[in-house]
Amino acid sequence: MKDKSIDFSDIPELTDEYLSTLKKVEPRQFYKVVPVKEPCHILIDKDVLDFFGKGRKRGYQTRINHVLREYMNKHLDRA
Repeated sequence: MKDKSIDFSDIPELTDEYLSTLKKVEPRQFYKVVPVKEPCHILIDKDVLDFFGKGRKRGYQTRINHVLREYMNKHLDRA
C-alpha cells in the first residue's frame, strides 16, 4: 500500500490544546525495553529440555527464558 492511499480521516488532529495536555516521559534505555541477550553455557537435565521442546519445536530457549524471568520477577517482588 502506498502512503498516499492511506485514509487518515478518522485520526484526530494534533492541536496545540491537545498537545499541551500531554506529559513528558523520560525515555527508557533500550535494554530495559528489549533486554539484551547474553550467551551462556549451562547444563540442563535432558527431561527438562524435552519438556520445553528442544528437538521438536523452535523457541525452547525463549520458553526457558520466559520461565526464568517469571521466577526472577516473583522473587524481586518479595524484596
